[in-house]
Amino acid sequence: MASNVTFPLDTEYYEALKDIPPIEELAREFYAEYDVVPAQSWLDQLLGEYQVVVVSGGFQGDESKGKTVLSILNDDRVTYAGRVHSGQNAGHTGYLNGRKIVLHGVPMGVLSGKRSFIGPECDIDPLTLIEEELRPLKEAGVDADLVVGNFHVVTPYHKLQDLIKNHSNNASTLRGQAPVHASKAWKSSIRLDDLFGPEDDLAEKINEDMLMYRGMLKEFNITEFELLEMCLEINKTRGTKIPDHVIEFLETNDKTNYLVDLYKGKVVNNPDLPERGDPIHELQERLERGEHVAIELSQGFYLSNKVETFFRSTTSADVTAQGAIAAAGYNPQKYNTCVITVLKIPPSRVGKGANPVGLVPQTFFSENNIHSLDGLEGVCEDFDAIQRQFFDSIGPNGILEQTIYTDTDGKQYHIGAALAISSARQHDEKGATTQKPRVLGIFDCVAQHYVNQRQGPLLSVSCLDRGDEYEKMALVVGYAVHVPAGGIVDSKGTLYKTGDVIRIGDPMPNENVLKFCRPIIKVMDGWKDTPIAADYRSPEDPLPQTAQNSMGAIADLTGSEILSVGNGPETDNMIYVRRKETI
Repeated sequence: MASNVTFPLDTEYYEALKDIPPIEELAREFYAEYDVVPAQSWLDQLLGEYQVVVVSGGFQGDESKGKTVLSILNDDRVTYAGRVHSGQNAGHTGYLNGRKIVLHGVPMGVLSGKRSFIGPECDIDPLTLIEEELRPLKEAGVDADLVVGNFHVVTPYHKLQDLIKNHSNNASTLRGQAPVHASKAWKSSIRLDDLFGPEDDLAEKINEDMLMYRGMLKEFNITEFELLEMCLEINKTRGTKIPDHVIEFLETNDKTNYLVDLYKGKVVNNPDLPERGDPIHELQERLERGEHVAIELSQGFYLSNKVETFFRSTTSADVTAQGAIAAAGYNPQKYNTCVITVLKIPPSRVGKGANPVGLVPQTFFSENNIHSLDGLEGVCEDFDAIQRQFFDSIGPNGILEQTIYTDTDGKQYHIGAALAISSARQHDEKGATTQKPRVLGIFDCVAQHYVNQRQGPLLSVSCLDRGDEYEKMALVVGYAVHVPAGGIVDSKGTLYKTGDVIRIGDPMPNENVLKFCRPIIKVMDGWKDTPIAADYRSPEDPLPQTAQNSMGAIADLTGSEILSVGNGPETDNMIYVRRKETI
């Protein structure tokens, strides 16, 4: 590595991979034609065939699923929408009358005015639900028609267990998800109904569930005073704040009675707590009446704990479409169900773990002590120059050379780092929950083909208008393996070595191998001179041919049927499409 490079990246892979032969996907040409269709025509076709629409993320989360959910809820036939599992560790962004709304546990359906629900397999801190989500919605003029099931309660000690385990690697949202799922596995978790029961029963359940927290304090040799100091420091430096009731929990001696009083006073007797009920039974009744429902997933396919590919860095719930259907508790053989998988261009991810298509390693920002986009101010601001150099640095075999980019102040960066910094700021990419800059990457046709085999072909591509800002369009059509020092790695009985290529449709290895993979990048013509963003385009305008060709390449390489593309942040910034048959 060059010693004068700021935030240096690994460059050894290039010498090992620069001479691998090109794969045929790099030379394959694509031509496609898409008609732009009215939103109602799109909805009529979709809802004419399916009664349940499941909206799922196709990558590692952050795909703008909420916009697709809201577009479906525009139709009067869809009367009910909600979340069936997972918790408040992911942000969901929507727009209401031009105002940006960020939700975590509350489903996006509340912004549509439709009846919405939080299912009993969700994991929710009821205090943050009320204080950080429902109250701001009310202040914004949203009268949420929301019913909540008997969800699992995320307590202060769950969030502190998260901190104990992850404080050294900055890898968690600190929303208590893994610990509350551990409580669920032990069948000791507190559920919402428990808060409404006798105080003695609630205290007994809290005492039992707190055993794991007390054990972690001993095992990690950490005191509550030290935890308190960590919390106060986090509240000074990170976008994610530790709630007051977690701080108070640390400061009190009688923790059980504190929690009983807290939940009785601020949840049970709180008029802002949503209606309690049985949302899964209501879902069943609505389906029997012939109504349509939408199910909104959090995170993305590869963050599911039931998908082995990135298992060590997944969330703690099964956030695949199949997991959502199971949690929703209805009969998918009786009620026609479709899955719309949502993907974003360029894809992004927060958190640790392997990411073969990332511009930089997942720990790049945290290891360089960058916890918000403010930390990138004044660095690598010439986005046009950086993205041009990036594309110029891709060889004929699709391997990126980490050329040196010199910034206006004379500092030097590897081109992957320069584009990671510049694109995160350019696209305002930060975690809605953590506020950490997201690591952007390149659209991954290898990973998406794998998803389509499991969830079906229907695809919505969000943020396609970001292509307006790039000279070219990049697609990952394979992975090249680089194991340092001539090593060999194993995944499911297959051995991988430097120079091996994983192509679309090959068995997907797990992260033991994926952490040694580099993207093979296909470069296509872009549409910078003919922007598709809503501010520049009339709704009836056809898409630029180069954009249609890129969409066709994604569809053909991954086995997808693209239904819509996003072209702006507002809910109605969607272009609905239907592919023409071409000879």
